[in-house]
Amino acid sequence: MNCMICDAEQLWPYGGVKNDLRFVKCHDCGYVVASPMPTQAELDALYTEEHFKSSYHPAEARNTELLAQREAQYDQDRELLLEFVRGGRLLDFGCGNGHFLAGFPDSFERLGYEFNRTTTAYLKEHAEFAVLDSLQEVHDLPDGSLDVATMRGVIEHLIDPERVLALLAEKLSVGGVLFLCATPNVDSPAALVYGMNWNQFTPPYHLHFFSPRTIALLGARHGLALIESRTPYLGTPYESEAQDSRQFLREVNDPQRSAADGALATETRSPPFPGTMMSLVLRKVE
Repeated sequence: MNCMICDAEQLWPYGGVKNDLRFVKCHDCGYVVASPMPTQAELDALYTEEHFKSSYHPAEARNTELLAQREAQYDQDRELLLEFVRGGRLLDFGCGNGHFLAGFPDSFERLGYEFNRTTTAYLKEHAEFAVLDSLQEVHDLPDGSLDVATMRGVIEHLIDPERVLALLAEKLSVGGVLFLCATPNVDSPAALVYGMNWNQFTPPYHLHFFSPRTIALLGARHGLALIESRTPYLGTPYESEAQDSRQFLREVNDPQRSAADGALATETRSPPFPGTMMSLVLRKVE
């Protein structure tokens, strides 16, 4: 297989086996991907009714602190996007429980699509925005009919992210915006130091690990230009600057560590850290 991003032939094994999956890393652009990729049936078995209720349903979530942090981060992510577009027809692709999409102002015509059928049923009962029932309904949207498309914590989960990115680019009008946020950045310091113990390295849920440069290359193939790249940490609900920095420095300066497959060998899971998550704004230019 060649690299999906840059077509390079040098894909090297990345780390060992984690949760029964192996990964490869492109020598040229740094993209990391599961190889072989799980089947769609295997992934569908992960995103069950129980997964939705425990992770996203406000009345049944097990980790209420995490849910509260996520809700606060929704506000910050929306504020970033609103710096670039103030209204129009917006599709949130992979909209989860719908809370991120629901918070956009009335200047937006809001559409939501979610893969999980349990989640879709919940949205159709509770959401105050239009819910698309199937991926075919996304395909059926007229080309150029969207002003904004968002994927929040989505692209890294997909079997074929380029196909989805191409679909959304097709539906965007020229000048429209694609917003990717809450997406792990494989070029981040924590990813480079912790390797497979990076807190975002969570197969089989996360299958692809991008960086701003690889997303920029991928988007360019479909008429999308990267116009803004940010890595939210300071001021977010996940920030603990002193604690996270102390742990990170201990790992980096540990004389017992050893190089392993391009990352430093450590059994400690990484803390939240600057650069780990990225928010990217791409504009359709052709």
